[in-house]
Amino acid sequence: MVDGRAVPAAQSLAVGDVPKAGLARAPKGMVGSDVLARFGAIRVDYHSGHLLLLRSEATAPAANTYVLGEASAVPPAGLLKASSAEVSAPLRVFETPERITVAASVTVARHTEQLAVDTGSAASGLVPSVVTRLNLKAHGSKVGYAGVACNGNGPTYSSGKWAVGGTSLRDAPLVTRPLAGSGNSGLQGVLGSDVLASHGSVIVDYSGAHLWLTTG
Repeated sequence: MVDGRAVPAAQSLAVGDVPKAGLARAPKGMVGSDVLARFGAIRVDYHSGHLLLLRSEATAPAANTYVLGEASAVPPAGLLKASSAEVSAPLRVFETPERITVAASVTVARHTEQLAVDTGSAASGLVPSVVTRLNLKAHGSKVGYAGVACNGNGPTYSSGKWAVGGTSLRDAPLVTRPLAGSGNSGLQGVLGSDVLASHGSVIVDYSGAHLWLTTG
């Protein structure tokens, strides 16, 4: 069951340690975008602690699919509620029968980088080679980063002026971290829940390849 809805078919599950990521205890598992994408679009409400799903689950794609989002996309009416969308950004969504990659174009230090959109990551970050190339200013001591098969501690650097979808984001510490998994090949970092939660809620439209950060 996801959000009270039955998952219609057996799922392929990865087995591995799941980090606590700031929680009181480590969770028993994670529901990833490989499953969530089958509901078309989702809304994670960080204030109320709710996950909203747009529709019933569809089956996994039989072949590889690639969707490049449009700047003029409109949020799904069933997920926007009465709040306003303050940040809007097209996504690149690449889905295979086994995995999915969701990436946003993020401008850091006047350079555009492709960052994975990951609500399961507590901290946003960049891979070490990008931090070096952008010559970012050190922010402070090391902090933890977490994900399935990828967790540890890394130094943080100030994002400075940065933006997603042409909308400026608040200055944030970016942890230097590797990215695990073949699906993350070619990505330069992670846009995590520390940023995605900054406005209250995040809507990820997998079918339309778009991201919104909303109030409420």
